Parts: sequence; structure tokens; C-alpha cells
Amino acid sequence: MPTNFLSLPSELRNDIYEQVLTGFSNNIEESMCEDDDQESQIPGLLLANKRIYLEASSVLYAATTFDLSIYRMPEVVKFLERIGRRNASFILNIRIDFPYLKDLRIARVTFEDESEAALAAIRDYCTSLRTLTAVRESVSTMEETLLVHNQYRKGYEMPMMALQLADERFRAVASLQEIIIELDEGIPPTYLRTEMKRRGWRIVEFEEHVPGFPSPDEDEE
Repeated sequence: MPTNFLSLPSELRNDIYEQVLTGFSNNIEESMCEDDDQESQIPGLLLANKRIYLEASSVLYAATTFDLSIYRMPEVVKFLERIGRRNASFILNIRIDFPYLKDLRIARVTFEDESEAALAAIRDYCTSLRTLTAVRESVSTMEETLLVHNQYRKGYEMPMMALQLADERFRAVASLQEIIIELDEGIPPTYLRTEMKRRGWRIVEFEEHVPGFPSPDEDEE
């Protein structure tokens, strides 16, 4: 006698969802900001019936680390709007660009409006978010900007205000448990990195890859 899928224990169904949906997150990230028919991007499992859709979609979004750094900031907002508040509320881990600085003046440090809008959308939509990772390229840009500013202004006040503002925006996500900052390895520690660690951000360093030479991963292959 055939077994009805929904009669299986929920733990087993969740295991099946995870196995079937592994790797589908890339399709979501690449397609949800396009004007394609969204239904064509949904795997058949999620279209089986409403109960399976509700169960499987929650597993898909919770089990995936969404790399939103592949988008420009306005597209981050569009992505979250298109997947909807329910699905976004299951997201636990995201990767984004470090917010881009707009103003670095005395008593005035601000981010670009598009960065502010993206961070606000993450705060409002990703209500279960646990980990936010700022990707290395954007962090390097921020770090260089602040170091150059310090070199000419001869003061730490503005850079410290910039990091404080970023910390406030990140921690506006009430559920957030960890802030991860990706940096290039081998660069001497700076007061900026010391300040990041003081604020409880976890620093993850990567060996800088020289274009034209194979990466360590490629060598292993």
C-alpha cells in the first residue's frame, strides 16, 4: 500500500525537503529580481499542494545563506519584496555589501540612501535573521575610505562614528546574533579592525588572491 507523503513524520519530511531543495537557492537569488514568471522558477515539490508549499518553503529559506551582495542595494529591497514577508521571515543568514558611505564630515556621518533603504528592508522583512555577513570587497572599500580620511584629517572621530552608525543599523535587526566582517589576510591590523572587534563583530580573514594565479582550491582540484 503506497504511503501518503504527508503521513510521514514531520522530521522525515523536513529531511526530504532539505535534500530536494539543496542548491535551489542560487536559482532564487538569480531570478527573483528579474521580471520572469516567478512560478516557472519554483520546483515542482513546492507546487504539489498548499501544505507542502508552506512546509517546504520554510525549510528552503531557513537552510539557505542568501548572498545579497550579488545585487546593487536597490535590488536587495526588490528581492525581499518579491519573496514576501512570510518567506523572508524564515531567512537566518545573509551576505551583503557593507553600507556605502555618503558623508564624512564633522558631526555628520551618513550612508548612501540606497544602503539605508536596503538595511531597513532587511530589518523589516528578515525578522528571524541570525547572522549578517559583510563581504570582503565592500569592507575593503570602506576600510580604505576611512583610512584615507584619517590620513588627511588626522583624527579618529569620523571613522569611529562611521563604525558606530553601521553597528546601530546592523543591530536594529532585533533577532540578529552575529555580525561577520570579511577582510583580506596579511594586512597589518589597524585601529579600525580593533574597533570592529571591540563592537563584537567577528573578523574572518581571507588570503588575498592574485589574478592570473590559481587559488588554493583550484590547486587541490
